[in-house]
Amino acid sequence: MTFQRSRLLGRVVPVLVIVASAGCNDQEPTDTDPGLYTLRLDHYETTEPPGPLDIANETLMLPLGRGAVEQELTREAPGDLVVAYTRIGCDIDDLEGHIGSASDEISAGPFVRLREISIEQVSTGVADQTCFSYRSRDGSWHAQIAPTSVDDDGEIETSTLVLDADEVDAVAIFLPTYTEVTGITYRLDDH
Repeated sequence: MTFQRSRLLGRVVPVLVIVASAGCNDQEPTDTDPGLYTLRLDHYETTEPPGPLDIANETLMLPLGRGAVEQELTREAPGDLVVAYTRIGCDIDDLEGHIGSASDEISAGPFVRLREISIEQVSTGVADQTCFSYRSRDGSWHAQIAPTSVDDDGEIETSTLVLDADEVDAVAIFLPTYTEVTGITYRLDDH
């Protein structure tokens, strides 16, 4: 290789590296959180156009840490989500007697550490009537827990419960008598 070619390559290669690395940055940065699960329910119903999950006296139950971290659920493809007609709210003392048979649809395990769960509902001013319960390793459901925060942006109300519950495999979400659910997110930690 001649000296001229060597000098030319010495100038071209760094430019190619800079151009190539600039091309790699064209994508939006991703904030992947391996412990965050998102269930989209805003197109759940079979109406035209598809609408959010309609709730009428129902409780939502779901196993934790199963399936893809992002899921778009529908009435025809509900995944592991159980929509159970229970007619109970946040003021029931004996959960086992009211949701026992419906929760049998959720097999036990895997057991995880639940850090946070949120549910999004179409704004109607009743999201504060939402509460949560979780099932521990011994199979018992813990008393309903009120959300630690309720945020309303005028269109969507988000009820969030921040907690540190270990050895949990499922959650139940008790909702206002009538509401529309657009999504559920929850955060898990590895053991």
